[in-house]
Amino acid sequence: MNAYQPFYTIPDLIKYKSNQSKTSLLGNGFLNRKGSAMIVGPAGVGKSKFMQHLAMSMALGLDFLDIKVNAKTRVLLIQAEDAIDDIAESLQGFFHHTVGGDMASLAGLESNLFITTVDTLVGADFVKLVDQYCEVSKPDVVIIDPLVAFMGCDLVDQGAVTKFLRQDLGSIMHRHNCALMCVHHTKRDKGGPMVERAFGGMEFSAFFRGIIDLCGDSTEYRNVRVRVTKRQRQLGLKDLLGNPIDSVNIKMGKDAVYWTKEDQPIMGVESGAGGRPPKVPKAMVDETIATAKAAGLTDSEIIKTVTEKHPYSKKQASRFVKEAAPTGKKKKG
Repeated sequence: MNAYQPFYTIPDLIKYKSNQSKTSLLGNGFLNRKGSAMIVGPAGVGKSKFMQHLAMSMALGLDFLDIKVNAKTRVLLIQAEDAIDDIAESLQGFFHHTVGGDMASLAGLESNLFITTVDTLVGADFVKLVDQYCEVSKPDVVIIDPLVAFMGCDLVDQGAVTKFLRQDLGSIMHRHNCALMCVHHTKRDKGGPMVERAFGGMEFSAFFRGIIDLCGDSTEYRNVRVRVTKRQRQLGLKDLLGNPIDSVNIKMGKDAVYWTKEDQPIMGVESGAGGRPPKVPKAMVDETIATAKAAGLTDSEIIKTVTEKHPYSKKQASRFVKEAAPTGKKKKG
């Protein structure tokens, strides 16, 4: 394969307008054809169900929890962990609750969504199979869930990770003119930005153009905070006043698998230096701490809750907890 590409011309770059090539599938260039994005989060937070429902929304050309879907999209979803019972439950929840049992939506899903389970192949053998699936389904986007199930290499071996992502999967995306989305796990009990939370080395945060980080709520397992930790503005999330934001609160249904958006604070945000997520008002952190204390959580549990709900490190969260006013205790002396 010839990887040589012509040079960009300076006049063309000066005149270029975002998304003018019509290759953007999500947001304003958050996910383009031949590009990539990653959903990252701890075990049990709902990564697979979130990605499945995003895939279903893309297949129908419907926005998902304020994530802008630009057109009906042919989606190939390759997964390793869910049984058919789990996949069926997820699809039924989306069909009955999110789109209200609309029969036209059922036809759209049948035409544009291709789901399969692969749990016996890794490395080069898996890559060959992805290529074959692309030949059959002609997807606009390939979703791999979870990435770690198929790599077949040490995740801190940057050479092996780079080869798998850029040379192997990247070549397939270019050959079939489609995008790549992957689900990836975080380290256990690790706060801070995505590059510190995700398993593996820096290549994961370098390769994927857009990154969405899912954080759970230790007081209510159905509550999830969705944070865009790379390419925040390109995804296009906004508050009620139209100000750009980098996160939304969502909740899974109590009796079925479907997602709803919670009320969002009216608060525009700016990205932090180096692409780090912006800080939130201290009052919001204090409210989180007070709620967690009222629920009887220990200090370590409260610190974990703060890092999961807000873009602060464990060290910063620990300081906030220490600074919080004591409840009903008098100082000695």
